[in-house]
Amino acid sequence: MEKHRRPQWVDIHNFRVIQFGRTLHIDCHVTLPWYYSLERAHDEIAAIEKLVNEEGDRRVELFIHMDPRIPSSCAVCGVADCPERKAKQQKRIAWELASVLGNAKHGA
Repeated sequence: MEKHRRPQWVDIHNFRVIQFGRTLHIDCHVTLPWYYSLERAHDEIAAIEKLVNEEGDRRVELFIHMDPRIPSSCAVCGVADCPERKAKQQKRIAWELASVLGNAKHGA
C-alpha cells in the first residue's frame, strides 16, 4: 500500500488483520480530507481495496472506516493544492507496521 499510496490518503491506523482460511480480513481507519464528498471518499476507499486485491497474492476483504482530516493533520497531509490547509506539511508518515497498528490518528 505504501508503494502506491495517494497524497490524499493522509493516515492509516487501527489496522487489524484476521485470517479466515486463505482469505484475510482487514479492518482499519483511513484519514481523508474532511471536505471530500461522500462519493469521493467512497471512491478513495474503493481504490485502496482494489490496490490491495490486485497487488496481493490472496483475496483480502477490507472494512475501512473513513476518518475526516482534522486541523492537526495538515502537518502530515500530502495534498499539495489543499484549499483548507492550515499549516505546512512537516513530514509524511510511512505506512509501516509500527505506524498503522495504533488506535490514534498520525501515531499520536
